[in-house]
Amino acid sequence: MKADPQHQQILMHAIATNAGGVHSLSQGQFVVGTSRKNDKQPFGTIVAAVPDDWIKNLKGNEKLQDVYLLVRVPRESYDELTNPKLVKQPAIVDAFGQEVTIVANGSDRTVEPGGQG
Repeated sequence: MKADPQHQQILMHAIATNAGGVHSLSQGQFVVGTSRKNDKQPFGTIVAAVPDDWIKNLKGNEKLQDVYLLVRVPRESYDELTNPKLVKQPAIVDAFGQEVTIVANGSDRTVEPGGQG
């Protein structure tokens, strides 16, 4: 299933113009059950627990309902913001365009290309 470009635009616009009104729950907060696809059901399901005001909103006038989107964020994107140690650091280049290595073995020092200090 591919992302709908219109849904992406709606989400990006809402975050840019009304970030305080955009609410999210992590999977650990809302997933209370799951099932895989099978012969009787051609798709997987997620059973979700959400705040009661979301349910009230869905039960009201359809023209006044908020829009609810299920968004999948790639793990790499999540890790970039939550675990900086996993982020690949850019190479360090000297004045001659040669890549150099920083070694941490009690004292940081710059090492010439080829790993010899």
